[in-house]
Amino acid sequence: LTLEGGWTGDFTSRDIQPDNTVLDGQNSGRVLKLNNESTLHAGDIVVEGFTFRNGTITETGGGVWLTGYPPGTLRFLNNVVEDNTSDGYSGGGAFIRNQYTGSHTAGPIDIMGNIFRNNTCGGVSGSGGAAYIYSSDETVMANNLVHGNTVATASSGISQAGAFLIVSCDGTLNMFNNTIVGNSAVDRSGGVMLANQSSAWLPFHHV
Repeated sequence: LTLEGGWTGDFTSRDIQPDNTVLDGQNSGRVLKLNNESTLHAGDIVVEGFTFRNGTITETGGGVWLTGYPPGTLRFLNNVVEDNTSDGYSGGGAFIRNQYTGSHTAGPIDIMGNIFRNNTCGGVSGSGGAAYIYSSDETVMANNLVHGNTVATASSGISQAGAFLIVSCDGTLNMFNNTIVGNSAVDRSGGVMLANQSSAWLPFHHV
């Protein structure tokens, strides 16, 4: 499955600029949910060239929820995720997972060339103001701009990971050339929190 923004009205040309294709939740629900957990539809998922804004939900993933089924690759490329809220849970801007529920069977995730800004989560518990990312395979995060994301005070739990919470049970993380500035969490880790990585390569960031 491939979703591409930036096409003209007659689909004769495409300019990959996220502001050409804006999906606005108008604070009445999540902007996009792709929930592929069926073995019948395992395969690659690509989402590229959109702006996702003003999503509000009392679940994980205020703006975007993407769930893939291994061994397919989940790719989130050249998007803007802004002004979304997960009121009560994690992943203010996005929740991205490519793993079969209840096992360590997973597929790769690529998150590259995106802007995550001014997203918020918190309430009952909260982690990952910009995004909550989960996989047991290889996760690549490169050339993203992440700023102004917030995890608010949690009423029962810990407020943590103002930018990203990245959970990878025995997987690998390659994270490079990202700019992560001006994010905050009340209790700990205003920027990025990593959990259960078997290995991580983290060069060349502006944090």
